[in-house]
Amino acid sequence: MIYYKGEIIDRKEITGYYKIGRSITSQRYSEFSTEFMNRSGTNDMVIVKNLLGRLRSFYSDYDEVSINDEDLISAFKRMKIFIDFSNIFEYSDEEEILGDEIVFTKVIDKDGRVFAREIRTGVVFPLLDESTFTTSYSLTKFDKSDEETYDNYYALDMSIGIKDDFIKRADNVVVCEDVANEKEVKNYLDSSNPECSTWGDYADESEIIEQSQCNVFAGPIEEKEEKDLSLSEENNYVGQIRYYLSCLKKIDVNEHKRYEGYLEYLINGYEDKELNTPITINDLKSVLSRLKFLCLFNERLEKGVISSLVRIEEDSLMRIRGDESKFKEFSISKLDSLYELFLENKTMLTLKEQDKLLYEFAKCYMLKIKEYNMSKTDVLRTHFSDLIYYAMGIDNDFASSVGKNVISIINEIGNEEDEISLTKRI
Repeated sequence: MIYYKGEIIDRKEITGYYKIGRSITSQRYSEFSTEFMNRSGTNDMVIVKNLLGRLRSFYSDYDEVSINDEDLISAFKRMKIFIDFSNIFEYSDEEEILGDEIVFTKVIDKDGRVFAREIRTGVVFPLLDESTFTTSYSLTKFDKSDEETYDNYYALDMSIGIKDDFIKRADNVVVCEDVANEKEVKNYLDSSNPECSTWGDYADESEIIEQSQCNVFAGPIEEKEEKDLSLSEENNYVGQIRYYLSCLKKIDVNEHKRYEGYLEYLINGYEDKELNTPITINDLKSVLSRLKFLCLFNERLEKGVISSLVRIEEDSLMRIRGDESKFKEFSISKLDSLYELFLENKTMLTLKEQDKLLYEFAKCYMLKIKEYNMSKTDVLRTHFSDLIYYAMGIDNDFASSVGKNVISIINEIGNEEDEISLTKRI
């Protein structure tokens, strides 16, 4: 059975009300807030101004106008003003969206609807997804009852509605974050130690039951068992190994031949109980990691990891400037994975080669912090702390290009390890 981890969220918390600017009814004198401008790149701001301009004729007649343009909605999602169901916890409003962490299984009813069943109580919640819920957006005049005076001020309003008639009321919904591993499930079920959560604070059982009772369904959920029809973990690893072997063959024929033979040995002996040292899934993981490393970090490869890191830097710089990048977006989590691959296999490189790569990794992380406007808390969830001395030693021109906010974060993290202040040198 597959277990998932997620959070129970009060649906009212997902609604958004975001102030964006003053007098935007006037094409000549429109004034968007500084905070709103900081969220958007140049391209997004052009889209926002142009598309809001098409609604301009309605502003004088209505206090609220629906926003249906997909380009405009997409721009607001990129700016983390409007959520989509895959990035709810990246949504940035005046208050953070908080919920109670749970582990659950997915329940599928006879009509294909998917629900979340919490594993300690067995109670069922609606899952927040596009098949069950809908999102609506509007531009509205700011609430004049606010303590401050906002003359001709406008706001963006977002609300979540129920799409599925089977769900009559959904006060509390479950947002799925990821698949839960065996350790997370075990910790969650260990009621004698409720503080052993690996990603947050658990809700107690009575609270979970009370939250579920706030929801109303049209009838009983006639469920069918969820089946895992995916490839086995072993098949998946072997498939990836064969792919990277094909890449390695173009780079180093001798290494390809050696690892091809080793793969056949692992496959043939995988279920052989008579081997002195049994072959396990970890052997396949290790070979896959080594092959990825040989392919990506090989000096013979013209487009190896150094040039890839440089491209990541160029991509981030273009996105920071608001320009259209010619590269595919490379997320911070992908950068973390690439760095972890380096750590797993770094002994295959000389100290000089390691040093060169770590310097480029530090630059990439600094640009990603700027690109995603990451907070210190967000940064500490990445591997960037490993590279803090490399970051503090970056030349002044590059350090200046990432801005004072990034420098401040680096300085704060660095001062926890060292008294040197980056800002004193710039």
